[in-house]
Order: sequence, then C-alpha cells, then structure tokens
Amino acid sequence: KENLEKKYLNDFSVSIIVPCKNEEKNIVEVINKMKNFGKRTEVLFGDDNSSDNTKEEVIKNSKIRSDIEIKIYDGPGISKSQNVYKGFDIASGDILVIHDADNTVRPNEISNFINALIDNPSSFINGTRFVYPMTLNAMKSSNFYGNIFFSYLFSLILNQSITDTLCGTKVFFRKDWKSIKKDSGKWGIRDKWGDYDLLLGAKKNSLKVLEIPVNYVDREHESSKMTNSFLNGLRMLVISIYGFFKLRF
Repeated sequence: KENLEKKYLNDFSVSIIVPCKNEEKNIVEVINKMKNFGKRTEVLFGDDNSSDNTKEEVIKNSKIRSDIEIKIYDGPGISKSQNVYKGFDIASGDILVIHDADNTVRPNEISNFINALIDNPSSFINGTRFVYPMTLNAMKSSNFYGNIFFSYLFSLILNQSITDTLCGTKVFFRKDWKSIKKDSGKWGIRDKWGDYDLLLGAKKNSLKVLEIPVNYVDREHESSKMTNSFLNGLRMLVISIYGFFKLRF
C-alpha cells in the first residue's frame, strides 16, 4: 500500500504559496524545513509590499535548496487573500498549498494534507488548530473565542462539522481553483484573509471539506498581521450570513 501511495503522489506536482509581509526573520526557516513533494515542488513567496528585507531574504536563501524551485512574486499590496490568489494564478503545480510564513504551523505537516487530498480527490483540505493542544501564547483569546463562534456558524452553513475556519494551511487541486475563483470576493464583502472565500467556494463547487489537525505554536519572530478583532469579526459575519443565503437559496 505504501508503494502505491508513493507512486500515486509522484504523479502530481505541488505549488506551495507562502504569503509574506514583513517576515524577514522567518524566511530561512521556511526554506530550510520545506519538504519536496511529488514529482516537482515549487515554493512561491508572495512579498506583499514588505517594509523590511523579506524580499532580499528570499532571494539570498533561494539557492539553499536544489531539490525544490523557489520563486518570488510581488503581491498586490491589498490583502493576504489577493496576495495568495495571485500566487494561485502564477502556480504551475497540480496541487495548491497555502503555508503561512510565520511558521506557527511547521512545513513538515504539509505532507498530511497532500496525502489526504490524494486519497480524497473531490475534497478541499482545511487545517484545524483545535484538536492538538496549542502552546500558551499561540492565539489571542479574542481570536480563540471568535474562531469557535465562526466554526459553529460555518458548520451550519456547510452542513458539516467545522472546527477551525481561519487556519492558514489549506490544500486543494489547482483545477478546482478555476471554479472557486469565479466567486472569490463576491460573498457580500471582500474577504481580506481568503479563508471564507475558499471554504464557501469549495462548498458551492461540491467539494467535501476535510479537516486535518495541525500543531499550532507561538510565533518566534515578528507579530501577527490579524489585528482589530472587532472589525475583522464584523467582516467575517457579513460574509457568513451572505454565504448562508447564497448557498441555501
């Protein structure tokens, strides 16, 4: 069985999108710890108008790995979602992966997502940080309780159990992005982070959302870009309500 799985994995190429904004101290660890998947792996760093040396760090360290292709593109400077979507459009791999540059989820966990997708090809693989214990300061309390609320709401919207709507690690086939993309930004209000765009788009296109648990740890460098929990929560609520009615009616 193991040999069959490896042979099947080798039929696919993988594109890993790493959205970055002021993450210079995290870049080298992402590159060093990234694994090579399938028949070819490319890692696309999307630098979203960083004010530090993020872009220079990617360029400087791009020669560390000869087994993976490391590329960089300029994000549009609008939001994380638009940065990631540009990466999707540039990507050439059969499988698309989102990996956050903050290393709160380690790159070695990506293999669990890819294997789950290959075993369930009509699925969208979503990470969940609410199965394994988190480290003490990994998530602010406002984000913790807000995520619980929206997970319950999305469980109703998608008509299946969802435990984490905002985990940055997500994996799906590039061919499915072409369908999901048609509705991105059209769920009542623009999704700044992209998680809800993708989850709702997966549901609309009849993809089964499968959750894979991840170990969620503290940031070692820099700080979270998700600030102002109240305004973000309102935006997410609008998208959730609009998504419920659009999918149901």
